Amino acid sequence: MKNKKWAVRLMLLAVAVTAIVILGTGTVFADEIVASGTMSPSTIINEDTLVTDWTLTDTGILTLSGNGEMYVGRAYSGDNYSDYKDKFKKVIIENGITSIYDHAFEFCKNIESVDIQGDITRVGAYAFSNCENLKKINIPDTLKEFDQYSFLRCTSLEAINIPDGVTAIPHNCFAICESLKEFTLPESITDIDYQAFYGCNEITELELGENIQKVGSSSFADCGKLEKVTVWGKDTEFDGYPFPYDLKLKSIYVYRGSVVDKYLTEGGNELVRYIGEEEPAGGGSTDVSPAKTFKLAKKIYAYNGNVRHPKVTVKDADGKVIASDYYTVKYSKGCKDVGTYKVTIKMKEPYSGKKILTFKINPAKPTRVSVSAISKGFTIKWKKQTEQIDGFQVRWSLKASMKPNSESKHIRKTRTSYSYKKLKANTRYYVQIRTIKKANSITYYSDWTTKKRIKAKP
Repeated sequence: MKNKKWAVRLMLLAVAVTAIVILGTGTVFADEIVASGTMSPSTIINEDTLVTDWTLTDTGILTLSGNGEMYVGRAYSGDNYSDYKDKFKKVIIENGITSIYDHAFEFCKNIESVDIQGDITRVGAYAFSNCENLKKINIPDTLKEFDQYSFLRCTSLEAINIPDGVTAIPHNCFAICESLKEFTLPESITDIDYQAFYGCNEITELELGENIQKVGSSSFADCGKLEKVTVWGKDTEFDGYPFPYDLKLKSIYVYRGSVVDKYLTEGGNELVRYIGEEEPAGGGSTDVSPAKTFKLAKKIYAYNGNVRHPKVTVKDADGKVIASDYYTVKYSKGCKDVGTYKVTIKMKEPYSGKKILTFKINPAKPTRVSVSAISKGFTIKWKKQTEQIDGFQVRWSLKASMKPNSESKHIRKTRTSYSYKKLKANTRYYVQIRTIKKANSITYYSDWTTKKRIKAKP
């Protein structure tokens, strides 16, 4: 009997030691999926039906996949999505989803970060409203449209990238984002609707580009730290006064004789200053045209192991290039590995002001890619590649456009080939591959390789 007891004790001890050894090697155990389901507005699923699949882990990671618009609502199968909204901490939206459904994450108060991996073109109304702990979200360059109230009352959100191609900021889109202080309005913006940035208390300086046609009433009202505004558009119209009345705002720079100049001066606004006529910092001539346009020679690079420092060009309000003697340029540390980096441009006398631009380094795309047909499928091969990547993504489609309804598969970075055998025989398909790398909670992609066409064998 004693021998049996000692045997049991030795067995338990062996298990404990084994567990310690495994943990000591740094082995990572996968998160456990605690809920999952499929959502669809239809009771019958076919290739044309709107379908979104989701899984949730015990650590709060919500992953959504599908093709086309992301649907959130009726459970076609599995668990009920809305029952778990308080459990979401990190959201991953996979490739294939092209737009984020209205109210998709509204009142998900525990979400802290969102990683959009697909080619999203639209963020729906109220999509992230009242996500009060949301701090980070990466918006892909493919985005074309925000809807009203998209980020209303995201009180912890500090920065957001608005891609070039977005033309309007709808009403209350970023209202009461009390921590928001880092964003740039791209040249594509033409319309800022009423209360778009209402209550964004951390904004201190604002530039409204020359392509902006209309700025809505109270669009920047109650921005308690806003001190300086520059309106570059000579034809920009204010549809009601957009700024705070009685807070820290000290000056609104406009062109003399512009539409905004007439609007403000006729209303007796004493904050008006004229571009090109103000006293430069440190004194000097009053006919210096201010720095207006700041551009990087390149905004997207592919990783090659070298440090990247894109050339900076600064132009004044008359379109003339300002010599580099009149500004300093400071790059973020590194600028070598995959990621997003800042370029800080600080003007010297007789100019003034500071501008922060960003550029990206994406992973290098696969090389020596070949695709061959096999029975009801294909085999794709590529050159071994492990530096600054986490893996690969292969996609295939019946259409050369690769949309809609393309399918894809994520592959480990140690692989150099992949075979898929569930296609229709004697049917032509287009196949591509790209690399993937995650850095600072943001997923970066290489360019897709050139499409290869195959005909699946019988």
